[in-house]
Amino acid sequence: MIKLDGKVGGSRDLFVFTETLAPGQTIPWHRHDGCEEVMLIEEGGVTVTVGMERKEVAARAMAFMPQGVWHSAINTSAHPVHVTSIYSGHDFDYYMRAISVAPGDPIIPIDPKVLPRLRAMGHATYWDLKMGPYPPGVARP
Repeated sequence: MIKLDGKVGGSRDLFVFTETLAPGQTIPWHRHDGCEEVMLIEEGGVTVTVGMERKEVAARAMAFMPQGVWHSAINTSAHPVHVTSIYSGHDFDYYMRAISVAPGDPIIPIDPKVLPRLRAMGHATYWDLKMGPYPPGVARP
């Protein structure tokens, strides 16, 4: 993770996050209501869905997720895929640390009183699969 927080040119609202998706691994349906996301895919074999658009993404490609739009990605290849995501939301690193930790690392919960404020600032709202496999207004396979 890279967090700038005023350390470089006064930037406050930029967060960079990297991850490796195993074959078949999915980034679940979610949206960011107060920030935008740019996803850089280093290897081919990822299918990205942003709203009604569903595309197989080539190596060294970029996908843009506007704020408020449901999106998801799945590694449809037989090899791991490296993904770098760039977010325009303040305090997004705090949220990501609390919901995604490495195996064996302690989970640091978000104070329930703080969670609504973080979500309102553009952090992820995940689709509840009890309501169906797809959120409204998204492309289906």
